[in-house]
Amino acid sequence: ATIAWISDGQDRDVDGIADDNGWVDLLTNAGYSVTRYDQTFRNSNGGPDAAVLNAEDLVIMSRDTSSGQYNNQAWNTDIDTGLILMSAYLTRNTRLKWMDTGTTIGDAGLPTVDVDGGMFVMKNIPFYVEAGSNNVSFNDGETGAGNGTVIAMVSASDEILEGVQGAIVIAEWSAGVDFYEGAGVAPAGDRLFFAGGTRENSEIGPGVYNLNPFGEAIFLNSVENMIPEPATMLLLGLGSLALVRRRR
Repeated sequence: ATIAWISDGQDRDVDGIADDNGWVDLLTNAGYSVTRYDQTFRNSNGGPDAAVLNAEDLVIMSRDTSSGQYNNQAWNTDIDTGLILMSAYLTRNTRLKWMDTGTTIGDAGLPTVDVDGGMFVMKNIPFYVEAGSNNVSFNDGETGAGNGTVIAMVSASDEILEGVQGAIVIAEWSAGVDFYEGAGVAPAGDRLFFAGGTRENSEIGPGVYNLNPFGEAIFLNSVENMIPEPATMLLLGLGSLALVRRRR
């Protein structure tokens, strides 16, 4: 399967490799053919090219995407390929309107996560590892997924920054249904938000790979589920527990 990786391609550690390339390496090693589009589809360069992106099996928008440069409803209305978005900033009601909030907590630490996989519920699970700034960005914990389905959220019992408990970590929306009441926009294809990749600081760019083995298994399962072809369910190494493949 082919994946388009949408990114600003920042290289703040100046090693000649984009800071978020750990995600591309993960996907490549999992057998996907990944093409990087670094700044190619910014608004300043004309926005998304539907003809190019709809030819891919999946589009992933990296955490390394400046929200103002990708604030274009064509990402919702013109891209009928499944799309995974990794930046909470782009989900806001002032950007792509996936969630009805204008509040994002940029430096939220490394919280534990509650996962509802359909067949099972797991609470207070470590999900992230220290990398770069050691911070992940989320919308405030009061914001729901509207007409979407929440799959994972920051644990209510996590003693981290106030207001982050309950924040969405993973959520999905079906094609053709407004993201939330009053959004005024529905996605042309299935959509999934996955909070992954670091918050930038003075030394490192946004989007550095930061999942532990559990989070990694959930991410790869999410990718597999967003690609419209028969696929074997990815076991999580948790006995008989596995995430349920969504009906498409």
